[in-house]
Amino acid sequence: MQQRLTYEDVTGVYGIMATPATPDGDDVDAEFAVDLAESRRGAEALVEDGIDAIMLNGSFGEAATLTEAEWRAFTKAIVRTVDGRVPVIAGPLTLNTRTTIERATFARDVGADGLLLGRPMWCQLGPEATY
Repeated sequence: MQQRLTYEDVTGVYGIMATPATPDGDDVDAEFAVDLAESRRGAEALVEDGIDAIMLNGSFGEAATLTEAEWRAFTKAIVRTVDGRVPVIAGPLTLNTRTTIERATFARDVGADGLLLGRPMWCQLGPEATY
């Protein structure tokens, strides 16, 4: 089984989906600030509009700003909403390797099709070292 996409595999439109916030999302006392209903609606609209894949928690900043519960609920909601109609690429990055691995495992276990990963921001690595 191939476990890595090749350059030739990545075709079409891969949309990085923003994470919708609840109306109290800017309140520091909010305990859960991800609007899951709007998240599901957005994912459904992307699929209906013909997107080729959905990517989550990328460079919009959610990887660093969501709580663990929010990240997990959002990831699971999108994977379940899409239900295999298009690939879902989950962004599990955190500032430590252990939590990133835990998130990657969670994403795999709920059915995400791949991971959106980046180079560690605290050290410079060339492409060979990153690979």
